[in-house]
Amino acid sequence: MKFKYVVRILLIWAVLYLSVIYLDAITLLPTEYGIVPSFLLLFIIFAAVEMLLYPVMHMLILPLRILTFGFASAILSVNLVYGIAFVFPLFVVSSFWQAVVLGTGMGIVRMLTK
Repeated sequence: MKFKYVVRILLIWAVLYLSVIYLDAITLLPTEYGIVPSFLLLFIIFAAVEMLLYPVMHMLILPLRILTFGFASAILSVNLVYGIAFVFPLFVVSSFWQAVVLGTGMGIVRMLTK
């Protein structure tokens, strides 16, 4: 049971790292101490959102998920990416489709670690 959470955290780290490195419209600005502390803070925020906030929000939008045949979950993922970018000013998302790619990556992580 605990192994599932370790795998989920490692996959969240991998998706976040790959998206910051390879997606042009998703940038991470360095702090005065460099890029590594900035990435660690972003990772902690993403892991907390994915492990704590997403399940609550997923249950709250259950009627909307039923009406949209699950499409509301994808919208929730993209909105959480934008919400994290709003809360953490060093994380900049400047393209909607890049946010969709990152949200889809997080959705794949959720699907693999269910």
